[in-house]
Order: sequence, then structure tokens, then C-alpha cells
Amino acid sequence: IYEAIDAVMGEVTLKEDNILGGFEAFYTELERMHRFGFQADEFERAKANILSMLETAAEKADTRKNPQLVRPLISNFFDNTPFLDPKTDLELGKQILVSLNTDILNQVERKMELAEEKDNALDVIRFVLRNARDMAAACARLLMKDEWEIYSVWQQVWLSVVPGREKRNDKIRLFMQLVVEYWRSTQPSRSNKQWDYMKEVVTPSLLTDYHLELIKLVS
Repeated sequence: IYEAIDAVMGEVTLKEDNILGGFEAFYTELERMHRFGFQADEFERAKANILSMLETAAEKADTRKNPQLVRPLISNFFDNTPFLDPKTDLELGKQILVSLNTDILNQVERKMELAEEKDNALDVIRFVLRNARDMAAACARLLMKDEWEIYSVWQQVWLSVVPGREKRNDKIRLFMQLVVEYWRSTQPSRSNKQWDYMKEVVTPSLLTDYHLELIKLVS
């Protein structure tokens, strides 16, 4: 699992006479992991397999061939990945495996799900704000006006629909301020020239630090 990208990496060895069946079993296991996490006995088997591989590598350390040395050395040179001898790898592996359990792995899976949900929510917010900004620009071109005039008219019309309803009015003002702040963030040159005319829309400001940080994330 890489932190920089939204991806999960897996590896499977397929039989030549059952390639499709192998892929089906592989993706079934990935989906099962995603939905239900790991069971204790599965994790213990995986730990035993890893420990066995580390022990075998330590026992055969003195008989390693060039290919077994080249790749770790290349990773060390280009990526600064530590180059450890197999016995050190074994001792480090033992310490790590002892500290791991299914609760930790399932927490990692849940955090991945939460991160995915957050990304999906940001995509929706970005879609709404971008389309509102682009619609204002299209209306401005069609009517031969500036964008600030479009935003001001939109707000006046929407507020006139719900007169005297303070909470609803605040929601309308907040939405308009989010849209114009997104406009300023994504098109600073054009928006800054018109910002002085936006006082009716942007004051009093209802945007908090949370809202401003949100704009940065979706811009």
C-alpha cells in the first residue's frame, strides 16, 4: 500500500490451464479482504510463512548468487532503501511480526476506506463548485456582463425566494461565498479584477478556516 497514490498492490501465480479461474480467485480474496478484513488464523499463517522465508534466507546467506544481491543494492543506491544482511532481516522481521495482529491490519483497512470516502466527498464538492463557477462564466459571456454581476443577481434571486428565513439565507450566502472563493482560487487573475464589486456577496464572511482549507483541497 503506497501513501502517495490510492492503490493496492497484489501478486498472484497462475496455472497455465486455469488463468481465468486464478484471476477470479485472486480478486475474490481481494474483495473479501476489503469487505471483511482478516481473520486471526489467516494472519497467523501469513506471519508463519514470512518468518519461514526469512529463516531460509538467513540459513542460505553465504550461498547467495548475484541476482539476489543486485536488486537490493540497486534499491539502496537509488531509493536509499536499507541494505541488510539476511540475519539482521530475520531479527527485525521477528520484532515486527510479534507486534502485528489482525486488529492493526483491520484498522489500516478501515483508514483506507475512510480516506476513499473523503476523496469521494471532495470530488463531489469540486464538481459542484466548478460547475457553478463555469455556469456563471457562461452566463456572463451570454449576457455580455462580468461574473460579479451574475453572482450578485443569483444571490439576490435566491434570497428573495426565502424572505425572513435566516438559517436558509445563511446557507445561501455560505454557498455563494464558497463558489466565489473557489473562483478566486482557481482563476485569480480574472476574479481579483472584479473582487471589489463582490462586497454584497462576500460580506459579512461566513467562511471559516475549515471552509478555506476545503477550498484549497478542491482547487
